Order: sequence, then C-alpha cells, then structure tokens
Amino acid sequence: MKKNKNAVLILLNYGIVVALLLMIAIFSFTSKNFFRTSTMFTILKQVSITGIVCIGQTMVMLTGGIDLSVGSVAGVSAVTAAIFLKSYNLPIPVTCILVLILSLIYGLISGFLAGIAGLVLLSRTSSGQPSAGSGYEMDAITAVVLGGVSLNGGEGKLHMVVIGMLIMGVLTTGMIMCGINDYVQQFVKGIVLILAVAYSEISKKIRSRMIVTE
Repeated sequence: MKKNKNAVLILLNYGIVVALLLMIAIFSFTSKNFFRTSTMFTILKQVSITGIVCIGQTMVMLTGGIDLSVGSVAGVSAVTAAIFLKSYNLPIPVTCILVLILSLIYGLISGFLAGIAGLVLLSRTSSGQPSAGSGYEMDAITAVVLGGVSLNGGEGKLHMVVIGMLIMGVLTTGMIMCGINDYVQQFVKGIVLILAVAYSEISKKIRSRMIVTE
C-alpha cells in the first residue's frame, strides 16, 4: 500500500514532466524538422521571454492574485524602449533604466519583470510593436498553473514552473511547425489551461485524501 501511495505521489508531482516528454515525442513524429538542435534553441529563446513574465506571475499568484497586464506591459515597454533609442538617441543603459522605472509604475514586481521581458523582446525582434506582448499573459498563467501553483495562492514550486514554461514553448513551436493557425493555437492553449486547473484541483484532493488515510 505504501509503495502504491509513493507511486501516486511521484505521478502527481512529476506528471507534467511526462507530459513534456510525450509532447516532444508527438511533435517529433508529426513534424520531421521538430527534433533538431535549431528547434530546441528556438524554444529556449521563446521561453526566455515567457520565463521572465512567469516569475512575476508566480509571485502574484502565490498571493492569490492574477496579473492580466503582463503581456501589455511587455509590449508597451518594447515600444517605449524603441522610441527612446530611435527618436531620442538615448544610450542603451539609460533606455533600459527608464523603461524599468516606468514598468514599476505599472506594477511593482510583475510590471518590473514584464518590463525586462519587453526589453528582451525588443532585442529579439529589433522592433517595438504594441501588440508584441499579446498572449504572454495566457502562456504565463498556464505555465504557472502547470507548474503546480494554486489559483488560490499559498503553494507552488518555481522549478516546476520551469517545466510548465517548457511545455508552453514546445506546444507553441510545435503547432507553428505543424502549420496550425493562430486561432486554433489560442483555442488549444485555452484547453491546456482548463486541463491544468483541473489537474491541479484533482491532485490537491487526492493528496488530501492520502493524508487523511495515513
């Protein structure tokens, strides 16, 4: 009985690692160009931005809140930085400092990190677009919930949020490589978020029952 409980706990704690490996296997089968070094680097570059946003979102959600502005703040930060650099010819260090100060006005922790994400986004795309951060809030929330952070706050592990980030990166890149359009991608991500919330709640109930029966 004890071995069975240990096996269940391992599955509950590391089930998303299995999900990540399965997702990689599925996309490797459906897209011949997916399982390549270049694709892995693309995923890592993509999650570098989402990851910064996820840190701020994790801190907010641990207190029982949700910040839906992180994507917008990242986009505005990228645009603001582009204006400072191109129109006012400000040095890069000065631009970064000013953008981060403005980000703090939007939101203390998550806004600051979203500002950093916006600067990273600008460095990657070399252009500032207001809609550039669109969708990051959804990816961040899903990644954080996948990582085991409760929507009610108070519990969660940052290292598992990293796995959640990788899942979202693999999912996004895989769908793009399979030629799936943006609307379907958003629908799929919404389904993943619903499943992540359901998995989180079911896992919590199972753990509670196991504690009671001990």
